[in-house]
Amino acid sequence: FDIAFEHLRELVKIEKDNFLAYALMGHMAYDFEDYEVSVKNYKKALSLSATSAIRPAVRQEVLRNLAQSHIGQLAYRQALKVLAKSDRDDSLVLALEADCHRGLGDSNRASRLLSEALRQNPRDRKALLVTVTISLEAKRPEEAIGPLSQLLEDDPHDTAARFLLAQVYGKLDRTKDYQREIKLRDASNRLKNELTEKNL
Repeated sequence: FDIAFEHLRELVKIEKDNFLAYALMGHMAYDFEDYEVSVKNYKKALSLSATSAIRPAVRQEVLRNLAQSHIGQLAYRQALKVLAKSDRDDSLVLALEADCHRGLGDSNRASRLLSEALRQNPRDRKALLVTVTISLEAKRPEEAIGPLSQLLEDDPHDTAARFLLAQVYGKLDRTKDYQREIKLRDASNRLKNELTEKNL
């Protein structure tokens, strides 16, 4: 990460209007949860998008990524300002708005936005995850089973979702289900480790 990021930083010293380089630095910083650096680079990329030949779909992606960086900072109002500039015919945008309103304490509005997001795309990962979060925060773990099961149907090796589902079953005293999900999670972790070792 450090070497690649440094190469990009050197590149933008020469090519000061390189939209892609700033967008990549924003993405890399986001992946490493350095949200301050991510926000800075995504904002720079967006400032260049007005004068660069950037396709609307690419600009939309950067707007979403900037909003997610603000959410990572818990700067929900800033994220909503960014999302207001986005195309709302986009389930991920609606899910991100829902996450912001959840963070601001308006779970009713968040739920309405999630319903619309899932109407547009029943498999939207962010919408499903925010639905799970709201259910757990409201101490209604049984309502998290459906969206978590959908996530695992889409990706059976999603170990984070698998562990969350195990925890939900634990809260509901469904011991056999809890044990099954833990075993499946452990099997996925072993498979990932084996694949990593083969690629070294």
